[in-house]
Amino acid sequence: MTMRQEREKISDKVVGRELMLGDLLDAGDVTPLLKALVAAEASIAAITDDKGEILWIDCADADIGAARVSVADYVTHGKTAGKCLKSAPLMHEGEVIGNLFICLSGLSGTSQFESVVPTIDAVSAALASLVRANSRRIMTTEIHGEVVNRSFEELMESNRRISASEKKYRELSETLQARVDEKTEELKKAFTRMLKQEKLSSIGRLAAGMAHEINNPAGFISSNLNTFSKYVGNLGKMICYYRSLPACASPDTEALYEKLKIGFILKDTADLIGQSAQGVHRIKEIVSNLKDFAHVDDSRHIAVDLPSELDKALNVLSHRIAEKSVNVVRAYSDVPKIVADPADISLAFLNILINALESREEGLEISLSTGLSGNNVVVTITDNGCGMPEEVSSRIFEPFFTTRDVGRGVGLGLTVSYEIISAIGGDIEVSSEDGRGTTLSLSFPSGQDFK
Repeated sequence: MTMRQEREKISDKVVGRELMLGDLLDAGDVTPLLKALVAAEASIAAITDDKGEILWIDCADADIGAARVSVADYVTHGKTAGKCLKSAPLMHEGEVIGNLFICLSGLSGTSQFESVVPTIDAVSAALASLVRANSRRIMTTEIHGEVVNRSFEELMESNRRISASEKKYRELSETLQARVDEKTEELKKAFTRMLKQEKLSSIGRLAAGMAHEINNPAGFISSNLNTFSKYVGNLGKMICYYRSLPACASPDTEALYEKLKIGFILKDTADLIGQSAQGVHRIKEIVSNLKDFAHVDDSRHIAVDLPSELDKALNVLSHRIAEKSVNVVRAYSDVPKIVADPADISLAFLNILINALESREEGLEISLSTGLSGNNVVVTITDNGCGMPEEVSSRIFEPFFTTRDVGRGVGLGLTVSYEIISAIGGDIEVSSEDGRGTTLSLSFPSGQDFK
């Protein structure tokens, strides 16, 4: 019997159940005792259960069938023809669980009958002893089996829990890196958004403060220049008037006029005032461009004209464009406006143009164009700079990735631009070759209602 079958057999027994005679005795225990009775002049020796069913039987002759009939007749009617049967009850825990039947036919007389009684008593005692011993053994076995079965079930349940936990931890381990990467990416995006918002906020505050601080002195300088121009004009007219008077017309006066270069001064003063007025106007334009770029007075998500925003970003970078003598080529076509935050769009263009300006020191050319591709407005920014190998171009939108020297950038400019454009449903494609320039194609969903 296998261990599994043994466990199943044990599990079928219930501790404390009522034990039958067939549970307490077996043929190996009973057969020798029945044979001993037959050897002591008994013609039939049999054991029945409490219901009268014959469990074991032995007889002096070979006719076991006839012996069974005799015992069954006695069990049913209490007697049998020509037979003398002796019945001894078998007890367990105070209850009759079977009977020992002895046929003594062939003996006559009380003395002869009683001569077999010691053997019957000895067999009865042996059977009673076997019943008690086997009862204790079965009870012990059942208790042990119940404990083993319970321990086995507990062990199996523990094994199932451990297997479930192992599966759970294995799955958790397999997805842990993916979750870490996902959370890291979320943190990077959150940091990028925070940095972008801080940049926009700083630009807005800077633009508003500069506009206020510069416009005030520029205003009174412009006003004073206008007034001063009138004063100088009046003085010139007065000098001309005095020169025309006969009393003032003398060689000495003319010589002094020429010596002091009064005529040149009057003409040059007007030119200087005109140049200064142009400078003040230029200052106002710079402030206006800065305000327009920062969009400090605009609401969020309005109709945005992309060529106009490109020009505003170029105006902010005009000093760097002039310093490097960059050739800027514009090829704008009539395109629909898009729905976006104009400050975000300006910042995206600014970051891309800054990278283009850094791509080459001399002979740099930047081409800007707009067009349509399906329902999208496409802005193309191309430079003839140093270009990038594929391993670099594939990573330029990653946060903190930069090819610049330490201290010259943190690698977030293009990341911010990508986030801005992606947030409104757009996309950026990069085309670059090492040493042959770079092209960025920016695709925006058009707002046809705003055209």
